[in-house]
Amino acid sequence: MDDAKRIFNEMRNRDVVSYNTLISGFAAHGQGMEAVKLMMKMKDKFIEPNRETYIGI
Repeated sequence: MDDAKRIFNEMRNRDVVSYNTLISGFAAHGQGMEAVKLMMKMKDKFIEPNRETYIGI
């Protein structure tokens, strides 16, 4: 997950797909709170969660 977070943080343009990918990764690795926190940051950036976001969590 460290590499995934690093790559995500280096991205200039993040969209719902990039957020969902990292959210799903957090959830799959037992880091549910990190997944929820990232979804909240996503909303703060005015990127609306979609069905896949909630499935990922």
